[in-house]
Amino acid sequence: MSTRTFILICFSLCLAVALSQPVPENPGFAYRVSVSGLNVISEALWTTLKKNFDLDPHMIPDQNTSDSMSNHSVSNITFQLSAVPRSNFSFQPPDGVTWTLSKIGFSFACNWSYERQVFFMRENDSGSVRVSVSGLSAVIKTILGRNDREQPTISMTNCSASVEKVSLEIEGSYYQKIYDMMFRNDLVKSEIKKTMTRAACDLVDRAVMRLNNEVFANNPTKSPIFCGRSDLIFDYGLTAAPIVTKSHVQVNHRGMFMLVGDPVGRLGLLKAPKISMPASKYMVSTSKTNYPFNTLSDTIMRSNLSSLYLTRTNLSSTFESILDTTCDNQSICIGTFVSEISKWHENKSMNMMIKLTTRPNLIIKKNSFTLTAGLRTSFILSEPNETDTETLTLDASVSLTGTAYMVNNDTLAGKLIAVKVLFTSASSPFIKSNATFLKRLNQKTDHVLTKLIPRINKWLGVGVELPTQSPQFGLQAVGLKLMFIPGTTIFNFDLALL
Repeated sequence: MSTRTFILICFSLCLAVALSQPVPENPGFAYRVSVSGLNVISEALWTTLKKNFDLDPHMIPDQNTSDSMSNHSVSNITFQLSAVPRSNFSFQPPDGVTWTLSKIGFSFACNWSYERQVFFMRENDSGSVRVSVSGLSAVIKTILGRNDREQPTISMTNCSASVEKVSLEIEGSYYQKIYDMMFRNDLVKSEIKKTMTRAACDLVDRAVMRLNNEVFANNPTKSPIFCGRSDLIFDYGLTAAPIVTKSHVQVNHRGMFMLVGDPVGRLGLLKAPKISMPASKYMVSTSKTNYPFNTLSDTIMRSNLSSLYLTRTNLSSTFESILDTTCDNQSICIGTFVSEISKWHENKSMNMMIKLTTRPNLIIKKNSFTLTAGLRTSFILSEPNETDTETLTLDASVSLTGTAYMVNNDTLAGKLIAVKVLFTSASSPFIKSNATFLKRLNQKTDHVLTKLIPRINKWLGVGVELPTQSPQFGLQAVGLKLMFIPGTTIFNFDLALL
């Protein structure tokens, strides 16, 4: 075999292997949690759990079992955590997470009774018991994954536990002295510790199974996005199994809006860009590309939601005057932009039909974003007992560039950098020269926008306060930072206990 033939065969084999590998799907949005972030979350959950048991130690309901031969009852059950355990996570790439818990202490108390048939006699006894456990430690090893329904999964691969001390007190029982002698025996104490360690790992195993079977499995990866429109779907299934590195866990979601029946690959021209999440010192990072917005706009364009009909009745009193044909210099109305309408129909109120003619497209740049769209606006005169009259129809291209930033850790503010509205065509029985009308209209629009943008920026600068606290879980987000990098918007923040 010649060298040339050998090289050709090797190249063909390599190409065949490469083409046979599945192409990884870029996610629409993702979130990343660091080791320190998971440790804070764990501490918050344990603290919340302890507070709940401190407030209501009787959270466990009474238990009763009976059959033809016996009857057992456990009542007045109380459970208390004596201290918040120490918790530490570690990551083992590409999919392993180890959770180490230590210094867990708790007490369990209840009243008990039983009655049973022994040959021809009925035997019964009752009393109270208190079990105290201290120094319980556990090392739980898990693997993160994704199932065929694109839902997250977690499986426990190993669990080891140990207990430093167990004490048991029984009161009120007819056989109390016998019980006391039994539980003072070191062998019995050792067996109780072994039972506790097995019970701890069994409890974790059941919790993992419940998480998979009840939480993950019952959480759909597709859901309707508008009330009354079951055909509009948001697909947030996992594009791959969670990615585990030495420093963080990252979960990637598809983040695609679609119509029922759309195949996942239908939006070939709207492929999600590759998410770029630079190394971060923050505990939590969430990233979002332009993909969710652009698939939403595509879905809207293909449904009957791409138009909006405005009348005075469906606008608030603050904005209803914008539909007037005539207004003073301090106000903004239709006549402000199209003075011809105020001449044709003085002191009237118009209706507006706004329709998307080209799909809105979001482009995320460094430190800013740009939104473009094509619009057709029709001005309609509607008067009682008369047929609606379409007075003017305008086609325009709109481009909006802006940015957003955080203020005082919890307020999201924004700023318009540039707004351009270019009218490209006009249709009206009242227009004599289309070119002259469009030139004058574009000049007037630029003039109005010059005055309007500072007003809008003043309102955007006030911002919207974000919910940064979760009293239910005892957590708060601190040090929020918003970043724009090409193709991606990133929110970074740390976590702290409330």
